[in-house]
Amino acid sequence: MNHVQLKNTGYNKLISLFILVLWPFMALLVAVRNFKSSFSKTLLIGVVAFIGMTANSEGDLERYEAIYHINSNLTIGEMWTNLIGLQDGKFYISAFAFLLNLFTDNYHIYFAFLYTIFGYYLVNFVYLFFDEKVIKNTKLYGLLFFISFALFFSIRNSLNLAFYTGVIYYMYFISKSIILKKNKFLLFLLLTPLFHFSLAILLIPTFLYVYLKNKPITCVILVVITLGLNQSSITGIIQQYANSNKGTIIEDKYRSYASEDGMERLEERYRKGELNYNWKLKLLNTTREIIIDFFSKIGVFLIFFYRKKLGLKEEKLNMLSLVLLLWATCNLTVNFSNGDRFLILFSAMAYALFIMMLEDVKKIKLYYIFTLILIPLSLFFGVMSLYASNKFISEYFYFSNFLIELF
Repeated sequence: MNHVQLKNTGYNKLISLFILVLWPFMALLVAVRNFKSSFSKTLLIGVVAFIGMTANSEGDLERYEAIYHINSNLTIGEMWTNLIGLQDGKFYISAFAFLLNLFTDNYHIYFAFLYTIFGYYLVNFVYLFFDEKVIKNTKLYGLLFFISFALFFSIRNSLNLAFYTGVIYYMYFISKSIILKKNKFLLFLLLTPLFHFSLAILLIPTFLYVYLKNKPITCVILVVITLGLNQSSITGIIQQYANSNKGTIIEDKYRSYASEDGMERLEERYRKGELNYNWKLKLLNTTREIIIDFFSKIGVFLIFFYRKKLGLKEEKLNMLSLVLLLWATCNLTVNFSNGDRFLILFSAMAYALFIMMLEDVKKIKLYYIFTLILIPLSLFFGVMSLYASNKFISEYFYFSNFLIELF
């Protein structure tokens, strides 16, 4: 692929954009081959946008297609009422469906826009650790670690688009705040619930992080306490809050995810869905559970246990505290139907911590052995995730382009 290796010049950036418009799949190859160049980010975001533009209606996209047409009949006043009255759990999805309907009735353009936002934060989150010199080891070991990190939160997560766009938005700004040591980026996190209302729970660990970011021992105590809380005590508090907010998305989400009837209904739906899984999807889900439930937690524990020997700097100590707070939050969310999806956030941020610890990895033999196992496992999971998305990524992605799809 030497013929697609380009230097970081204005002329070559123009050529790359030309390739992106005419053949996005080739632009993907150019971006990967030139991943150290600044224009590779633009190409990758464009590629993700084109994946969305040509995507088959799988997962949430099937519902978003219907939402796009339904919202064409709403007024600005009705949209504002939905926001203020907490009537819409995915205001981000609905608001842009309304706005784009003013210009076009082509829902594929709407999908492209949603995936541009998802791709923007996904690509910039991954590159944040590279651009800010967090990743200094660019030899084979460091490169493989970076690739496995990039693949872990893959395009497959976009099948639950609103939720995981909010998740990647949160990860980007909280990481930027930690790495650049600027609390002003934490203000952007107040907008996270607009992507998906359930993400409002992330404001709790964010608030605690402000006060506990250099106190990992306190954060570990919270992890232990939340492990001991039973489901009934948590759902009881939420039920009281839902009952005092009748007719809002709060009551609706409680009935859907936390009430006894809602949890039984969702558990039955998940059970029926799992019966249709083939062996490849079962292997993918098993690998994911191993990474999240075992390796992520073991890795965080090792860093906490050896934190003094590692001599953690401020940003690493802060990231450790945040990851522990997210772990404690997940101990609460797993008590609800579909609450285990928050574990992806915890695990991805744990992996971000591992990336920050890359230069220290050989200081602790046990931690070094841990990473030697994690890297190939994560690479396998990432590649399998992309492969498992084959029904979602249409054949038009490989052979079509933006001009054809627009007109």
